[in-house]
Amino acid sequence: MKNKLPPFIEIYRALIATPSISATEEALDQSNADLITLLADWV
Repeated sequence: MKNKLPPFIEIYRALIATPSISATEEALDQSNADLITLLADWV
């Protein structure tokens, strides 16, 4: 069964609000796990 996606504006806001930075500098690098979990919950 396919999940129904939230309205676009909710998706957009959630993506922007989720911290996720991939950087070569260790001090700036953040995990992408929260973003991946968020995306996985929608599909």
